[in-house]
Amino acid sequence: MDTGSIMVMHMDRICWDRICDPSSPYEVATVLRGDQWIFNYFMAARKNNPFIRRLNDLILHLWKDRNNHKGVTHNALFAYLAKMFSPSNTQTTESQIEADQQQQKPSGGMALFDWKISMQELLDYAMQMAAWNRVALLEDAGDGFSGAEYWTRHMLLLDFAPETGMPMKMLGAAHNGGARMLDLLSMERQGSDGEGGQGEQQQETADDRKEAERVVWETLAHSSMWKISHVKGLTHKPQLGSLLDATENTGKDQAPGTFMELLRYGTVHFRQKRQTPSLREAPRPEFTLKTGLLEP
Repeated sequence: MDTGSIMVMHMDRICWDRICDPSSPYEVATVLRGDQWIFNYFMAARKNNPFIRRLNDLILHLWKDRNNHKGVTHNALFAYLAKMFSPSNTQTTESQIEADQQQQKPSGGMALFDWKISMQELLDYAMQMAAWNRVALLEDAGDGFSGAEYWTRHMLLLDFAPETGMPMKMLGAAHNGGARMLDLLSMERQGSDGEGGQGEQQQETADDRKEAERVVWETLAHSSMWKISHVKGLTHKPQLGSLLDATENTGKDQAPGTFMELLRYGTVHFRQKRQTPSLREAPRPEFTLKTGLLEP
């Protein structure tokens, strides 16, 4: 699990109870982005899971003799990706990226942040997601194991938008970076709107407080987790995780009386009425790879 994730729902309720149930078809859980692509928020699986074991084997193969991720997906094992992504970099057809975002296609992930890197660099950064995609598309990993069949039958997949991406989408991470989130979450819940400022400034403060209230309560009531993203140095504007790490913002994530304090309190002391998160079925691959795990 990404260490920047704030848990709203207990992992047992998110996935672990069903993964551990021997009568359940679900053996692996994660967050679905689209097609056979996931987000690297968390992975959960039964012990000695065949899909995860092959995923680890592939990652170790890709990481051999390396000390950084740059260019890792240039490997011939990922040659098929060129056919999957129409936007090759952040400058390519914003309309295509927006359309892919609406359809929850992987390339639509470019619209989640204001990236200053190309799609290829993004894939390198998230190489574990590219590796997952390859395993999920394999008809036969070379040992009789079908990643494509396993993906279709045994994955418990959280729906990204409501379960883990709600705050990011509501507060416009793609356009505002993390500054808007930090400003709202660090506001005092009970302000002095009636004192001092007047007119537009007073109304703006009141509106901001309403927005912060709405985002926190929507998250506490309807999300599984909130990942505080960093993507350090990869976006034009710093994201919330990087801003919270800055010295000048020390303590803002736990200041008394703020919306951040409410978020923290709620994750510990409140329990959602719903019993399970929103799930999506594993989409069947539009095409598969007829090659071994480590064969181009």
